Amino acid sequence: MLMANLRKLCMLALYICIYLHSLIDSNLHAALNGLKLR
Repeated sequence: MLMANLRKLCMLALYICIYLHSLIDSNLHAALNGLKLR
């Protein structure tokens, strides 16, 4: 029981990390493009 819950938590944390990373990446690219356009 505990191991299954831990696995679910790990998967959730992994998804959140990937989501945040992609968000930050897209924001960085947008900022860099904005700097280039100026």
